[in-house]
Amino acid sequence: MSRFRLFTLSTLCLISCTPGYEKIERAEMLDIMSDLMIVEQVVRNYDVRSQDSIRDVLKESLLKVHNVTEQQLDTNLYLYQYNTESFKSFSVDLVKLLEQKREEDYDSKKLQCKDQ
Repeated sequence: MSRFRLFTLSTLCLISCTPGYEKIERAEMLDIMSDLMIVEQVVRNYDVRSQDSIRDVLKESLLKVHNVTEQQLDTNLYLYQYNTESFKSFSVDLVKLLEQKREEDYDSKKLQCKDQ
């Protein structure tokens, strides 16, 4: 068995045996990652000196909403990134989801303007 395969197998075994590890389904992971990217955009609008603290608070709140710990997110993200082809597909779907959320936000703002 090659060293790479042995390393891969041992890494996956360690992760799956990690206390608190819980697989996050792909759809939920896409939703979490899209929300995190939106949070990052929101944070960029704040003063540079307060960005880190605002980012931390928003990320913590977001993880609570999704009922996920930072460790679970990091572990799952690592597993998603591990398979290059799968991660490419995941990234494409993430971009599509972000575009969909942007359009929904735009449509809701347009409706609010009509109501006023």
